[in-house]
Amino acid sequence: MYHERWGCEVANWYIAEKLGWADCRLWHVESVEKYLVVLWLALAYLEVRKANTYAAHNLADVIRLHRQEHARALLEEACHLVLRTGDLQQVFTRYFLAAA
Repeated sequence: MYHERWGCEVANWYIAEKLGWADCRLWHVESVEKYLVVLWLALAYLEVRKANTYAAHNLADVIRLHRQEHARALLEEACHLVLRTGDLQQVFTRYFLAAA
């Protein structure tokens, strides 16, 4: 039972901390309402992905898989840019140094 609850807790943490829901107490009512719509859309997306993904047992798995897909796409794009241009410094500047 705890195993099932853990996914719920991780999803709640992502919503509260990563998406900023924990800071909404200081916002105007209109801002909270608009942001709530965005959160419901994100939750609906996660639920659809969970229903369509065999490997996802809970929303935390969906979030993890989604992040892995983005990381893989970023790495593939960086590798293709290195192969196309041959300029490793350009790739570091575009993908890694700019984020820091």
